[in-house]
Amino acid sequence: MDELPVGNLEDALSHEIPIAGTNGATLGDFWKWGYSDVLVNTIRAVFGEYLVALALGIDTKPRIDWDSVDLRYGDSTVEVKTSSAIQAWPHPEGVTPSPSRFDIARHGRWDASTGNYSEEKNRWSDCYVFCLYKGPSSTPANDQERRTSVLNSDHWQFFVVATSDLDALGDQKSIAVAEIQRKWPPKNFSQIRNAIDSELTFRH
Repeated sequence: MDELPVGNLEDALSHEIPIAGTNGATLGDFWKWGYSDVLVNTIRAVFGEYLVALALGIDTKPRIDWDSVDLRYGDSTVEVKTSSAIQAWPHPEGVTPSPSRFDIARHGRWDASTGNYSEEKNRWSDCYVFCLYKGPSSTPANDQERRTSVLNSDHWQFFVVATSDLDALGDQKSIAVAEIQRKWPPKNFSQIRNAIDSELTFRH
């Protein structure tokens, strides 16, 4: 099958596109309504992918939601997983949040570049980047500050791990943040690219 086209950001939909049949609502209004709270788990996961794409300089193409890998970096592929000790919702008094974990399960593969699906379960990327939102060092002054702190890359830690290291864990489906922190050194945003380049060069 021919390679499926993936457009540049210039081809992405504009926030000014109107939502027909409404009283002047636009696509941008929908984005603000549905995706403003980046701290929410599902949106935070996409934001983590975006941070890594920015660090690698591959943010010029829109994200492909259904691809078998999160990011395509030259001839290599990268899987991005996020977790956080801080949730969008308040925890009831006396309730301790569950320890943070990252998903590392093997899965089937839909390749967006070919349109082919494989039921074989594997970890398809060359390396993983685990993105941990650790939050600000001081207590936010209000709820808006608490929610916008996630937009500061300094409030994140990143762990670059070769897929072969995860394969050594067998069919383990998740890994605790504490285990990640014991085995691999954290990186800040500016160190992501060099860490990935070094890992890929070493493994290849």
